[in-house]
Amino acid sequence: MAARPLCLAFVAAACGRAGFAQLDDGAVTPADAMCTSQCTPVDGLVVIDSAGQTFSMGSPTTEAGHAGDEVQHTVTLTRNFRIGAKEITQGEYVALGFWNPSLATGFPDSPQRPVEEVTWYEVVAYLNEMTVRQAGTPCYVMSNIVCADSTSAGSDYMLCMNSTAKGITSATVALNGVGSVYDCTGYRLPTEAEWEYAARAGDTRATYNGDLDAAHIVCEQPNAVLDSIAWYCGTTSAGLPNVVGTKTPNAWGLYDIFGNAWEWCWDWYGTYSAGPVTDPEGPTTGTGRVNRGGVSQFDAQYCRAADRGLIMPGMRQNFVGFRPAITMR
Repeated sequence: MAARPLCLAFVAAACGRAGFAQLDDGAVTPADAMCTSQCTPVDGLVVIDSAGQTFSMGSPTTEAGHAGDEVQHTVTLTRNFRIGAKEITQGEYVALGFWNPSLATGFPDSPQRPVEEVTWYEVVAYLNEMTVRQAGTPCYVMSNIVCADSTSAGSDYMLCMNSTAKGITSATVALNGVGSVYDCTGYRLPTEAEWEYAARAGDTRATYNGDLDAAHIVCEQPNAVLDSIAWYCGTTSAGLPNVVGTKTPNAWGLYDIFGNAWEWCWDWYGTYSAGPVTDPEGPTTGTGRVNRGGVSQFDAQYCRAADRGLIMPGMRQNFVGFRPAITMR
């Protein structure tokens, strides 16, 4: 079953929730609980029809750029979810009152470039705030928050999100009353499995535009596979992330899923299970959180669906950004 980037009949009941605009022939108003034709999410997330879907996660050893931590295994997802069509921009980030740590500032189009250099903790705080603004239940509980200037903020993440405190470098993060991140009702980070499933858009190749060959996994130009779909070292001269949504999206409407900014995921980094798994969400502990997708100033080989990275959650490094997700109900 293919994913659908619109809120159609099979999720019509969900369209009456906050975050959706009602669109049809004029007979439906924002007060209605259901659409008669279709609804488009106004939060920029698209529907991924993943419930009951199975796919091969990881890469074959013959894939150019393959790394040892990409062991192929079978993954089954049991819930539909929505994920951002684009990476969260600097403009969207500061609109919630958050301090902007990005390097690519000072340009006329900076508000349309991805927010980057964000710690994993700041992303968690943003997603909680995004949920609260829509009167939802946050996915995460944050405590023991410490700002970059060493201010102890307790559970009030907004105390850190200004140019004086300069963000969050450590915190205790737990799920809010649920046993699995898939059970959250608020905005959250995608799991590593959800990210790869969405990035592939049903394609089994290294990218949704084809496989890279051994001669085109660094910065070689031209690159027939990546040039049209990704900002990476072969298509950027300054190495800075570019305006989101300017390259060709995958079949499910996701832009910049490869290149531009690396993207945080929920999971702690760990070794894949050797056998089939259902709704994986990574180890319970670890030293680094997973980041995916490649980045504007790095090699082509990182712009593959199976490529994995990890960064300590309190670090700002390598132009890391994010896109939100939410479980469908």
